[in-house]
This record gives sequence, structure tokens and C-alpha cells, in this order.
Amino acid sequence: MTYSFSLIDEPWIPCLDLEGNHREVGLREARADAHRLRAVECASPLETAAILRLMLAVLHRVFSSETVSEWSRRWRAGCWDAGELNAYFELWADRFDLFHPQRPFYQQGDDRLPPRTIAQLIPGIAASQWFNHQVDANITSLAPAEAARVLLAVQAFGLPGIRHPQLNLFFSGGPWLAGMIFFVTGASLFETLALNWLQYATSRPRPNLDKTPHDCPNWERDDPFIPERELPLGYLDYLTWPNRRVVLLPEDGPHGTRVREVIDAPGLKLRGELQEPFKHYEPSNRGLTFLYLNPAKALWRNSHALLGIHGEGRQPVQALSWLANLAMEGIVPEHARYQLNAVGVVSKQAKVDIVRMDRMSLPVRLLQKNERVGVIKALIDKSEEIRKSLWGTLYRLAEQMIAMQANQAESRQPDPKDVRGLVAHWDVEPLYWQSLEQPFMRLLDELANDAESEWIQEKWQKILQQSVWSALEAAIAQAGESPQALKAAVLARNQLAAGWKKVYPDQPN
Repeated sequence: MTYSFSLIDEPWIPCLDLEGNHREVGLREARADAHRLRAVECASPLETAAILRLMLAVLHRVFSSETVSEWSRRWRAGCWDAGELNAYFELWADRFDLFHPQRPFYQQGDDRLPPRTIAQLIPGIAASQWFNHQVDANITSLAPAEAARVLLAVQAFGLPGIRHPQLNLFFSGGPWLAGMIFFVTGASLFETLALNWLQYATSRPRPNLDKTPHDCPNWERDDPFIPERELPLGYLDYLTWPNRRVVLLPEDGPHGTRVREVIDAPGLKLRGELQEPFKHYEPSNRGLTFLYLNPAKALWRNSHALLGIHGEGRQPVQALSWLANLAMEGIVPEHARYQLNAVGVVSKQAKVDIVRMDRMSLPVRLLQKNERVGVIKALIDKSEEIRKSLWGTLYRLAEQMIAMQANQAESRQPDPKDVRGLVAHWDVEPLYWQSLEQPFMRLLDELANDAESEWIQEKWQKILQQSVWSALEAAIAQAGESPQALKAAVLARNQLAAGWKKVYPDQPN
């Protein structure tokens, strides 16, 4: 039986429209109506990011962005030219068929391996609720739309691991698995795609990811694994990099076509020196290193690094550098405000532990005011110093709760593990950071609007003061009202006051 599922016209991309309604669209409709859609919004952030990656590859192939003027012309139009897109889709329609008998989209198998269940294609099935909210560990099949999204996500975020040791087959990690991936997002899907539609020319957007005569997307190659390579032939090759050899095996089900089995094997492995345009790199003793997802650290706490696009030795997210250039040219208003989205994965032993999408407001003017980055860093540094004082204070409080005489030198000291366990049980440090996020973002807006740095720092000090004392009092409340707890509370308050004085020696606590 012949199966077919056109990614151009079949609905498979979950989107949110400008009225807040959810709908699924194909690639053609997603481009034609991009100005009427708010965003791609999958259950999994990995699927969302992978779909945006695919969409950008198509846009770069169809439209030229070699110069600022070409980009500007598309931006002013406010939508993508349907005629050019349709012509391209008609030319390559068969290559966008998920189940094409000769050349299915983004697929090529390995004849040495037998089929296995579709569940084994999904990274970290034990943590699949983080990957795809529609999937659980008992998965037996996927609808074509689900299979298409999983296929893209696996190619971008696939986990390393053993496939077949006897054949010496080992998976490498997908190109977006390590580090955080950043997108600038606008008020519509058109704006989001355009703002991440980087200059694509000779030596752009990054070395080894420039425009070359041999560069093209995966689906335009008769065999995407030829030539065998460890570095892309250009940016389009990278955006559609075949990290996996995959073939989806469709079959009939009670409710239509389903995918129950898949043939999968290792694909091409990228060399490590490639600099990814969607990652932020900081200089270190080991050279340039990118930002990783830290589950305990919200995105705003890296804002000084992300906004400091002119920092020496730093390789910023390319879309931020591009946005700053567009603002300088007067193409994008300097008072505009967009959003910076970050997607990150924490994996362990070939399983996904955590997937998270984080967001922060992005005032464009701050990208042009490098001197303000120092002020931002000072605010974050103060918050970290106060956090250390809070931790020491909580440790003291816990010590006293476990051993009432712990503050006396000759008395029995509690086991540090027990102390740390009690501090973790109170779990008030997240309250401290959460209470700072919104005030910090408001101060970023003030900085973008030329507020005096001294005023900003004084305001931040008051915010820190309120937040840290609130966090301590939350822990004290959990400690209770026994004589031991009252004594512990007095000692803890005294310690926090002393810690505050070290950070702000000339100011009251």
C-alpha cells in the first residue's frame, strides 16, 4: 500500500493565532499566514525549536538575505511572498512527503538493522513528558503529524548512545543537544522568523556556516550523506544536518495511518569546533564555551552576558548582533522590545532529565548601550553576593535547629548532610530568586530608557533587602516557635544583618 503525508499541505505544525486560538497548519499555510499567527507552540519546546529550524532553512533557500537592504525589503513587506514559496514547494513537493516511497522527507535508513518500536526513537523515553506531552513510556504508535515533529526533534536534539555495538554503531548527540539555543521572538510568527533569518552570505552567519556553491538543504540532495563529512557544506546543510539515519514505517490503524516502527541508525557526526549561531559563547580557560541550561538558574541571571554583544572575546547569539545592526541602520525601531527565548536540555545516561524553555524581555536599545551592560552585571553580582549570605544564614539556622548548642565552640556539631538536608527542605532560595525576576526586568526597561545608573543601583538594593529578608522569614516560619527555634531565629537574623553589612557596608540592613 502507498502512503503519503505532505508536510507542505497537511496540518502538522501546532500554532497559536493572534486571537489566541490553537490550530495546526502545514508549511505552506505557516508561511502564507505567518503574519496572522502568533507563534509555533508545540507541547515540547524541542519540537518547537526544531520546527523553527526547518522553517528558517526553507526561508534561506527561497529568499536572499545577503544584504541588509534585502532583509529590510522583506521586513517592510510584513509577510513572505507566497508566489516564490509556492514555486519552491511545487519544485520539491515529493521531497516534502513524509512517506515518499523513494525519498521520504529527512529520512534514509540502514539496511543492516531491523525495525524497532517508534518509542525507541524518542530521546529519553523515561522522561518523555518533557519531550512530547502526548507520549508516555507505553507508546505504541504515532500519527503522521506527531511522527514528523518527533523526526525533526530527534535530528536536532538526539541523544548520544549505543545503537549496535557489534556493528560499531554509536549515536552522536544532535547539533542542538548541548548548550542553550536562543531565538528572538516577535509579536507574530512572521516577526520571529524574520528576526532569526540571519544574513546568509560569504563568511556569514559564522565561519564554516557561510554561503558556498555546494550548500543546500537536506531534501535537495539525492543522498544527504554524500559527501561523507564532519563539517557542513554551509549554513543550509547545517540547518538540515542528518544526525540520524531514520526511516518511518507507516501502516494502517483503526483511526488512519500510524507509525509503529522505525529503522534508525547513526548519521553524520559534527566536529566540535563548529560555532553555532544560536548559542552564546563566553571565553574561558578552555577557549570559547557555550551557556548550558542550569535548572536552578533563570535566564535573566545571564542577561549581562547575553546583552553584552560587544564584549571582548565573546561570541554572542548571532540574532542579537543582527538585531543590533538592524536597529543601528534604522530598520528596526531602537525602542522596540522583543523576547529572547532559550531552549535547553539536561540529559544523563542517554535519557532526558529536563527540557526547559525560558524567556526574558529584550529592549533593543540595550544592545546598543554597551556601557549599560556593566550596570546590569553589577546588579546580578550583588544579587549573587546576597544569595551567598542567605545560604550561610540558612545553614546557621538549620544547625541550631538540629543542635541547640551548635553556636558554642565546644559543643556537638550536627552532621553537615543533615544541615544541608534541612535547608533543602525549607526550599526558600527559589523564593528569593523568583521575587527578584520581575523587578529586575523592570529595571532593564529603565536602563533602556536612560535612567541614571546610581538610581538603578539604589532601587536594586532596596529590592534585594526586601527579598532576602522575606526568604529568611519564610524559613524561620517553617522552623516553628519552640524555644530552640526562637534562639535559632535570633542567631540567623544577626548573621544575615552582618552579611548584609559586608555587601553594603554604608547602608542600613
